[in-house]
Amino acid sequence: MRYCLFFVAVMMVFRNVDAQNQRSPSIRFSHFWNNEQLFLDRPYSTGSDTITISKLKYYVSNFQLFKGQKLVWSEPNSYHLIDGSNKSGPEIKLNISDTMKYDHLVFIFGVDSLTQSGGVKGGDLDPTRGMYWSWQSGYIHFKLEGTCTTCHATDKEFQFHIGGYTYPFNTIRRLSWPVSPGENIEFSIDIEELLTKKLLPSAFHIMSPSVKAVAASHSIHFLKTEK
Repeated sequence: MRYCLFFVAVMMVFRNVDAQNQRSPSIRFSHFWNNEQLFLDRPYSTGSDTITISKLKYYVSNFQLFKGQKLVWSEPNSYHLIDGSNKSGPEIKLNISDTMKYDHLVFIFGVDSLTQSGGVKGGDLDPTRGMYWSWQSGYIHFKLEGTCTTCHATDKEFQFHIGGYTYPFNTIRRLSWPVSPGENIEFSIDIEELLTKKLLPSAFHIMSPSVKAVAASHSIHFLKTEK
């Protein structure tokens, strides 16, 4: 009996040590306009134009850590819907061992083709979140909507629903970043530059997989900041 109690005590000690050796570097996503935090439904002036953004959502998924070319960690069920209406932004915790060695973070902008070909899912991938094309049987990777005074449409609205996961209109992107173990990371998107310099000069509406959707996907740039 004493040996059993001793064994249980030892196992509890090792479990506590293991818990202490777990760390959770965090990843956040933010958005800005003219070097300040972006707020939805707020008018922004850009010369002769006034732009108001009403909706901003996109997917990031398949978070992985590498040491050189070796995969050392993958996040299970790794699908995250980033919503611009959430001012603080979601915090993605990487629950990894304190002793893990890695030097690169990799994730996907969008939803991978294998998941999409398997049909609709739950959680952040639930179609009720407004990021699924029922007619197209695929996820919208990036959604940006609003109004601008120079839009030629009668309602002055712009709508960019960027998606597509098969050739030749694959808008999925695999992104890789050098990172240091334990660092907290923030990725940000300059929405002003994206809209005024990349998207609006060429179109006001992109609503299906297309050449324009592929070009739009590659114009979305993430800036990395260590926290």
